[in-house]
Amino acid sequence: FFMWCVFMVGHDCGHTNFSNSELVNDIAGLICHGSVLAPYHPWQLSHRRHHMYHNHEEKDYSHPWYTPEKLAKPDEKLARMLHDNA
Repeated sequence: FFMWCVFMVGHDCGHTNFSNSELVNDIAGLICHGSVLAPYHPWQLSHRRHHMYHNHEEKDYSHPWYTPEKLAKPDEKLARMLHDNA
């Protein structure tokens, strides 16, 4: 629970909600994310992209969207198995 709370402070820093200062957000974000072994700046960039393209099948790569067409591909055997057992 503690690590999740620390990550959430870093999450707010990534959204620049922790402080009005970008420098303070970056320093606090680096400390928080570093303490839970999550690299802050790469996470911040991918998370920003996630919010820009939320639920877009191709551009939101924070969640793998599986459409019937993708599940029909032979190389998606694991995805089909997980989908069928959900």
